[in-house]
Amino acid sequence: MTYWHQLSNLNGVNHLIILFFLYLIQCIRVLLIPVFFLLRVFPSINQRYKFELKNLNEERNEKKARACFEVSSVGELEQVWPIILSLLEEKEIIEVIYCSCSLEKKIQSLKQTWTTQLKTIRVPLVTYIPGAYGRNLDQFITANELHFCRYDFFPELLLLRKGRKCNLYSATLIGKTKTNWFKNQWKQFLFHGFDKIFCVSKIDKKRFESLGIPSAKLVVREFRIPQIIMRQQNELKFENSEILYSALNNYKKENRIIFGSCWPVDLELLDSIDLNKNIIVLAPHNLDIEFINNIKSKLNALKVRFALLDNEGSSNKDLFSFNVIILKTPGVLCELYKYFGHAYIGGGYGRSIHSVLEPFLGGANVYCGPKVHRSTEIEVIQSINDKKLTILSNDKEFKISANADFSVPIKINYNDYLKGDNINYD
Repeated sequence: MTYWHQLSNLNGVNHLIILFFLYLIQCIRVLLIPVFFLLRVFPSINQRYKFELKNLNEERNEKKARACFEVSSVGELEQVWPIILSLLEEKEIIEVIYCSCSLEKKIQSLKQTWTTQLKTIRVPLVTYIPGAYGRNLDQFITANELHFCRYDFFPELLLLRKGRKCNLYSATLIGKTKTNWFKNQWKQFLFHGFDKIFCVSKIDKKRFESLGIPSAKLVVREFRIPQIIMRQQNELKFENSEILYSALNNYKKENRIIFGSCWPVDLELLDSIDLNKNIIVLAPHNLDIEFINNIKSKLNALKVRFALLDNEGSSNKDLFSFNVIILKTPGVLCELYKYFGHAYIGGGYGRSIHSVLEPFLGGANVYCGPKVHRSTEIEVIQSINDKKLTILSNDKEFKISANADFSVPIKINYNDYLKGDNINYD
């Protein structure tokens, strides 16, 4: 049975209507070509236009690729990178479609490493022209395998699923339980069109099964786990790292607390922590001057003494007299978690928490604010060892968990994880 017959047989005319709308959107995009050109007078549109036009300067590679991956953010690239890397190491040619400007530096760096094997294109949202190489995805994709990540489903890509093996990675339906007739039909059309769906948790697998997705299509696997574990196995050294480690060594692991990706509002929790018995390391969510100054102002308002440690040398070299340390070194947080018994993750008193998976895999007991509704990582932790997770209430009181466990929750071999039966491209 062909791909389109499989879809149309699910709910007959309803899915044909959705297909019609996808083609209609593509037709409308053609009509909008001169409109987007004129809209370049607006800085944001012009910036996007220039970003996408870089596709025209890329050297065209006519070699057929093994697989094509679509990612829309740095986080999504991290999710599927273990799979991409395993294929690149097998000398396969890989295509990557990316949407966000934030990925540009990372993608170009990877292309320098994998010059002849990695083909890339920026999603042509405002420069789309049918039949023109670099200005549509149809002319770019040569692979017979198309792999999506998370939930950015561009109509052009969905139409290109025809005749290709299609997988969906880091799939989740968290926060998408409320539905109506159209949304339900859309989900049926969307997810039944994948050959394999890799869910982030067992809970999500049940959600997909409730849509009628066959269990044989569903796999539970969080691809960031092996990456995080591999990073945390390495010894971390950075400017002034020995100063920090010396300060930490004065305390037992259960008396070391790190605030990862913290915001000023999170610092109110310090009022409920005994600063005489514990050492606190603050890793701010943002490292620009204004944000750091806001952190400092909040600490001063709370009458908390603190030291500042950064790449340029701390103004407080003697950290032994301080129980609160602001760490300004970027890119080290994931590796640092293993040195702490407790990790509070910021964002839970704002829009939503940041990554809780990294401290959990590092062996820390994880704490966060109540805004967890958008986090798939919470469900991953709960499915492995929910005793290592504490969700704080709105009263902003930090209490050390009575079930504190300082063991590393998962020990796996990185290569064995990638070679599992659930990852098979043959």
